[in-house]
Amino acid sequence: MNQLPDTHQHILARHTIPVCSIIGLGSLAMHIFLLQDVSHVVAAILLATIVGVYIGFAANDGRMSHIVVEATVACLFAAFATWALITAPLLLPLGYIAHAG
Repeated sequence: MNQLPDTHQHILARHTIPVCSIIGLGSLAMHIFLLQDVSHVVAAILLATIVGVYIGFAANDGRMSHIVVEATVACLFAAFATWALITAPLLLPLGYIAHAG
């Protein structure tokens, strides 16, 4: 595999945890400015979108078994986000914790 020299690596490759932490905190900060109901909807949509990206990663991989697994997990997360939004929006952070784990 052709590796780029360290001077040409993307900042995400060199500083993954700090950069992703800043992005994560930035996405949380927007909720301060939103109404509570709108904040819950945005959180649910963002959770479903995040896990939906994994379907793209699986499709890029090309293995059908990988696509099926990721699509199933994405559907479960989307179902959880919808259920939590309708019944108990304060449970949405559990979806984010499950995603991180």
